Amino acid sequence: MPTFSLKVKCSIAFFLALRCPVAFADDSVQKKNKATEGTPHTDAVTTTLSAHAGDAEKGEKVFRDMQCFVCHEGGKNSIDPGKPIIGSKFEKRFSQDKQIEEVVRTGVLGTAMPAFSEDRLSNEEMKDLVCYVRSLSKKAKAKHKAGE
Repeated sequence: MPTFSLKVKCSIAFFLALRCPVAFADDSVQKKNKATEGTPHTDAVTTTLSAHAGDAEKGEKVFRDMQCFVCHEGGKNSIDPGKPIIGSKFEKRFSQDKQIEEVVRTGVLGTAMPAFSEDRLSNEEMKDLVCYVRSLSKKAKAKHKAGE
């Protein structure tokens, strides 16, 4: 049996979990200039979030249902460990909820991060998901303070 990298394994798992033919954004986004590869798409995204709106418990369910945990269990990033979705660097880079929404809505070209349009993730679910993602940093800080 062939040996696959972690990136390939996660991509395959994500593909199978969503049962979709393509795990990335639509063709128009895929054809973007290669210079943007590895960075969030910057196409105009209509944001629906007000600051810290949403329910973290519901967001955790969305996180599971949308298979986010495949790559981001516990706020980590199994594809690119240097870019977790927790911690001070993340909080500084994504200081506004709409920035997280933009990445989730448009995906990240050249990575395993797919786009989640409103057809796949409602605005209410997005609010809850962002609230949950924000709560991961708070949980990590609390564990660190407790010495765990």
